[in-house]
Amino acid sequence: MKKNDVAAMEWLQINVKVPWVVAVGAKRLARQRGVPLNTLVTDILSRELQAEAAALRQQILEEEREAATEHAALREFFEQGSPADEKTSDRGA
Repeated sequence: MKKNDVAAMEWLQINVKVPWVVAVGAKRLARQRGVPLNTLVTDILSRELQAEAAALRQQILEEEREAATEHAALREFFEQGSPADEKTSDRGA
């Protein structure tokens, strides 16, 4: 589905209360841009959601990098053997 593929979208009506001045301003912006109010609101919300998705992707990438670093450190630790293992084997000799 393309970004503006209206035919493929499902629509849901939401009712929100906004301050009077915001409603009047939004109607004016829509009129100035030559688009319906629904389109203006959809575009604004879509941009915000895309920004949020990008931020979440970045956060997930950072968490995955940290997890990979921790995993590598743990793997290295267990491959080398822990100091407790060496002390235990020294006592047995």
